[in-house]
Amino acid sequence: GTEKRYRFLIPFDRYGAVNDIRQKGRVTEESYTDSGTLLTVMLKDDAAGQALAKYGSMVCNTEGS
Repeated sequence: GTEKRYRFLIPFDRYGAVNDIRQKGRVTEESYTDSGTLLTVMLKDDAAGQALAKYGSMVCNTEGS
């Protein structure tokens, strides 16, 4: 499948999600904000489905900014 870019803002108290998302795809950017870890990750369709099902509330829609 094709890869798409997703951006997740993961609160520090949910750090396990960072490792989980890392294993599902290819992290292209990682930075730290006051609110948590900002991960930009390339996910294939099946991995994206899994990640969004678990972490959909953490997705940042910042495409193009």
